Amino acid sequence: MGIEVRNEFKVNILKRFKYEVRLDKERYVMKLQWKTSKVQLPKNYVQAEQRLQQFEMKLRYNYDGTCMEKGWIEEKKEMDGIPRKTWYIPHHAVYRDD
Repeated sequence: MGIEVRNEFKVNILKRFKYEVRLDKERYVMKLQWKTSKVQLPKNYVQAEQRLQQFEMKLRYNYDGTCMEKGWIEEKKEMDGIPRKTWYIPHHAVYRDD
């Protein structure tokens, strides 16, 4: 019979919709209705710094092992197919034919 049940949350969303929707050239733009601008994130600077220090220590003591685990480097014992003159730049071999 045309009776609508509205709760306060829906009414507030409709009010915000009417005031915050704007036309930007060819499209409508608005904020997310359920997201408020009062977001407070915890300060975790100390934890982030500790994680960085632990990671640096791990690399300092086991750099080659860590790179091998990640698959970034591999040990090459045989020299098959590699020309006599070989130049290297960090982490990459450069082969020259001259």
